[in-house]
Amino acid sequence: MRRNGFPITPENLPEALAESVARINGAVLDAYSVVFRCAAGLMLLAGLLAGALITMGPRER
Repeated sequence: MRRNGFPITPENLPEALAESVARINGAVLDAYSVVFRCAAGLMLLAGLLAGALITMGPRER
C-alpha cells in the first residue's frame, strides 16, 4: 500500500467518495495549518514577553 501523506487515500474509490476524501484531506490540512499558526503566534508572544522581562531587569528602589 502506497502512502502519500494524507490521512485517507482516494485510490480505488468511486468518484463521489474520492471527491469527499479530497475535501476531508483539505480540511485536515487546513486544520494543521491553523494549529501551526497558533503555535507560532504563541511562541512569538512568549519570546516578546521574555525579551521585555529581560530588558526591564530588576527595578531599583
